[in-house]
Amino acid sequence: WLRVNLDPWEFTGAHRGFSLNTVATATLGLGKDDLGKEAPRLLKDQFWDVVVTYCMFDVKLTRDLCEFIDKYGYVLDGRDRVVRIWAAPDEVV
Repeated sequence: WLRVNLDPWEFTGAHRGFSLNTVATATLGLGKDDLGKEAPRLLKDQFWDVVVTYCMFDVKLTRDLCEFIDKYGYVLDGRDRVVRIWAAPDEVV
């Protein structure tokens, strides 16, 4: 996030297009389902298996994005723009 001038501690309108779902869908062609909207109810009703599965899928998407970044050095944002994440060794300042 810092590489593209986004503050990881203060979410603003500049973060639009950089959600896990948006970046994973654009970059990997695989996104999240709509269970996130139901999370408070699922927790309240103690549907632990569904909540754990939902969280595990987030972890898998994050892992897959990290592997993609390690291999290719970029992701796509919500507008299918290339956002370079990784700097080649000769680019490191």
